[in-house]
Amino acid sequence: MSHDDEDDNIDVDCINENEELLHSEEGNSSISDVSLDNDAIEEILIEDEEIDEKKQEDENVPKEITISLQEYNDLKQEIQNEKSRYNELFDRFQRVQADFDNYKKFLEKEKSETISYASGQLVKKLLNVLDNFERALDSVDKKNDDPFIEGIKSIYKEFYNILEKEGLKLIDSSGKFDPFKHECLITEERDDYNEDDIIEVLSKGYMFKDKILRPAMVKVARKKRENNENKENDVNKNN
Repeated sequence: MSHDDEDDNIDVDCINENEELLHSEEGNSSISDVSLDNDAIEEILIEDEEIDEKKQEDENVPKEITISLQEYNDLKQEIQNEKSRYNELFDRFQRVQADFDNYKKFLEKEKSETISYASGQLVKKLLNVLDNFERALDSVDKKNDDPFIEGIKSIYKEFYNILEKEGLKLIDSSGKFDPFKHECLITEERDDYNEDDIIEVLSKGYMFKDKILRPAMVKVARKKRENNENKENDVNKNN
């Protein structure tokens, strides 16, 4: 065999091999396509079965239910009982909630009053210090410009402002005697004052917020008895 014949045989073999490869690839692709189509068909069949089952269930549910009059009345009574029970429970809940709110307000008020009482007791003890400050300043000549005296005045003013911010209030002792705010230590017969007018404040009174911390000690005016007795005598003589 010549060299050219051998080359021709090699080319024919190569062509045959390529054709076999092509046929094998086409076969594989067609198989995969068929397998994909089968999966899709199975899914469709499953969905159809589920739809049929659902339709069957819907058909089995009765569209109308027929009950007797006694059963209807029993159901109606049961519903009414449940409504009554609900209303009763709701009323109880509202009462419990209201009681809880009132108890909460009571605790808050009690806490506030306790704190206020404790502060009031402290301020009451400090009133003696305030009185001593005032007595010391009253005994000093007001025209005295001594730096020491000026320092004492500044301390007194700052101390009084602190107590005032805490709730201390000076009781007004001008005008008529008030037994709820004043305490009468001395009475004096005076013609230039009306009955129960306050003549002099012997000791200042204070309130802490809305409560009397210490009543004011005052001197109160009284009408002279001689005038009243003379009038009575004149009336008796005329009779």
